[in-house]
Amino acid sequence: MNAKNQPPSLPDADPRSDRFGCGGRESKFLAGTMLVVGCLLIAWNTAQAEENWPQWRGPTRDGVAAKGPALLAPWPAKGPKKLWQSEPIPTQKEGGFGSVVVVGGKAYLFVGLKDPLITRRIAGGDRWAIDIQLVPEGPDKLPEALAKASEAARLSPDRGKLKNQEILGWADDWIAKNLKDDEQKKFGPFVKNRLLAGTRAIPLELFAKLEEARKKEFANQAELDKWLQENGIQGPQREALMRLVPTVNAETKDAIFCLDAATGKTLWKKEYPNAPMPDIETSGSSTPTVADGRCYVSGCLALYCLNAETGAEIWTSAPPDYGPNCSSPLLVDGLVVVRSGAKLGLAAYDPKDGKLVWNQKAIAAGRGCSSSATAWVKAGKPHVLCNDAKQIFCLEAKTGKVLWSVPGGWAGSPVVSGDYLVAAGARYAYKMTPEKAEKVWDRGGMSATTAVIFAGHVYACTGKHFTCTKLEGDGKPLWDQVGTFSGGDYVENGSPVLADGKLFTIGERGLLTMIKASPEKFELLGKVENSGAAENTTPAIAEGKMYLRMTNCVACFDLTKGKE
Repeated sequence: MNAKNQPPSLPDADPRSDRFGCGGRESKFLAGTMLVVGCLLIAWNTAQAEENWPQWRGPTRDGVAAKGPALLAPWPAKGPKKLWQSEPIPTQKEGGFGSVVVVGGKAYLFVGLKDPLITRRIAGGDRWAIDIQLVPEGPDKLPEALAKASEAARLSPDRGKLKNQEILGWADDWIAKNLKDDEQKKFGPFVKNRLLAGTRAIPLELFAKLEEARKKEFANQAELDKWLQENGIQGPQREALMRLVPTVNAETKDAIFCLDAATGKTLWKKEYPNAPMPDIETSGSSTPTVADGRCYVSGCLALYCLNAETGAEIWTSAPPDYGPNCSSPLLVDGLVVVRSGAKLGLAAYDPKDGKLVWNQKAIAAGRGCSSSATAWVKAGKPHVLCNDAKQIFCLEAKTGKVLWSVPGGWAGSPVVSGDYLVAAGARYAYKMTPEKAEKVWDRGGMSATTAVIFAGHVYACTGKHFTCTKLEGDGKPLWDQVGTFSGGDYVENGSPVLADGKLFTIGERGLLTMIKASPEKFELLGKVENSGAAENTTPAIAEGKMYLRMTNCVACFDLTKGKE
């Protein structure tokens, strides 16, 4: 879910695009983009925006680092050089999925923080075993002989030798040879997923032990760790199981961290106790916006405005019906615009004192609560674009009045290039006017990620696919690459960003990739499997360095040099 987005808004073309052979129509995209940025009426320091990453998806909220040094490509085998990592900072259910921003030598992060655990219990509801692939979907039990044979196959030396696409073909062949037609219908997807997972899958023999363990509470994390170790549940198997181990009792806080961008040392931390429990779907995953010496954060309790240098509170705002969300603040037309919960909807606040200026309940409930707004300026007049679960809305920035809506919602946020709008992770494209949006192409479906537009082309991560689509084309991808670098990994676990003509993405199990942003063909420039990067987060890139939210900290990597 992507957790997520945006301030000013919208460029698509990198100012260095001529360097990559982009002329003609692409140059017009660039000129239009820079004109739009120049017209944005926001409190933003232009020089700072060029050098830093001050909000979700970067200086102009489109995922593009417009300036910076040349970056190393390809990566060495172990990936880019790590410069530092911070103190322990939890993620996922223990801390949310907020991403890092970097301004003025400081890195900022919002965490829906759970304090040290009091008790834990293996839970997960009625579907717990289905969710971790221990039993198939449906009423039928996996036959014992088939279970034994498939377990042997997933752990076999033949499976261990396979890589990438070979694993998919091998799994399909094994199922065709070993499952009858009726078994393929009932158990085919379940068996295939376990074959693809290989040694990462939790052994079927542990089902009984896990069922018994669900009846007890573990006094603390150490006790749970001991039980897992005694039963041989470690590495990727442990990670899969821990998704179903919620905290029974814990104190929850909104926490804003400020780190030294050069060393990772914590400079200050601001905490607000008694926040609602961060839920992956609805809260704990906002990314700060930093501008003019202020840090704006959409928390689980309230919208906060802090002094970016010291962390001192300037104001907090929690109007009636304010609720947890994953939306990241947007500064536009002298307002702070952010999703504010399922009841309040999209809301605009006065940056001077945090008072509510307007709210639009039409953009309220549903999974789209995790999306963030984007700005679009037409004829010098700012507009706001934002999703709900099914639609994209265009509003007057000053008043919140809805001007039009079109299909293309869900959790991914809209991206703008000139008068073009791309939505739902490159599933839809529109040409906009203040009165309406005309469809350019429609591939159907939804995506939880947000695309990147660069030099007239749209790059996206959807499901298990990396795609490149011409913005002014027919919507058919110019290339479509399955991201099976470690056996069927989902790449739709974080929105891509772009620097120096290269795309950076975070996929399933922290699969970190660097891809050449070229419409000619898919070209993988580097990958790190199980990198430790937190799924559903977005990299921040500033001055040749990449700042990542890891599963247990923040880390900084040098993208200009190899790992020593």
